[in-house]
Amino acid sequence: MTVGWTLNYEMVFYAVFLASLFSPEKFRVPTITLGIFLLYKALPHLGGGFAFYHNPIVFEFTFGIIIAYAYQRNLVQRIPLAPALIMAVAALGVIIHYGQTAHSPWKSGLPCAAILLAALSQERFFSRIELINKLGDWSYSTYLCHVLVMSYMIKIQQTLNLSHLTTLAMILGLITAISTLSFNLIEKPISRWVKTHDKSTNVVPSGAPNQGQTTE
Repeated sequence: MTVGWTLNYEMVFYAVFLASLFSPEKFRVPTITLGIFLLYKALPHLGGGFAFYHNPIVFEFTFGIIIAYAYQRNLVQRIPLAPALIMAVAALGVIIHYGQTAHSPWKSGLPCAAILLAALSQERFFSRIELINKLGDWSYSTYLCHVLVMSYMIKIQQTLNLSHLTTLAMILGLITAISTLSFNLIEKPISRWVKTHDKSTNVVPSGAPNQGQTTE
């Protein structure tokens, strides 16, 4: 699977994040940051497949954590429109300047984080647009399927001698269709089941004492 290597980083980050939940809330961000540092420096010393994590790309997770931390404290929302636009344009300029790069956290990760920060700061302008909300819902499925769709469509383009515009339209259409189906038929039912199951396990049995109530 062509996105498998990114999922590998994602899963191990979830493990670090889970471990941080056992620390006091005020120490969670430093705990996650320390965990990512150890992931980069210590884990590869175990050898074998663990050397895979000795890649500075893991530090890109800290960018997201910092943005989330600032967003929760309404710091991101205070950024005016003009600075946000300048930030986004400058970040795009950096990405274009360096061109294709080997997933450098500084040449591509940080500019992408800046674009995310700029977009979040102006969320009030587009948060109620239904299409954008749906694109957000479908985004994980899009992430999983887009490379596969593109790879197959390029082969079909070469076989049928399709134009670039036709191929692009078909790629976008297929990715949208697959993402929609995946979200509605897989992600949404699983999410609904988990929420229902979680509620059922937290239901207080009939006749059981309320919290704080003692039995004699």
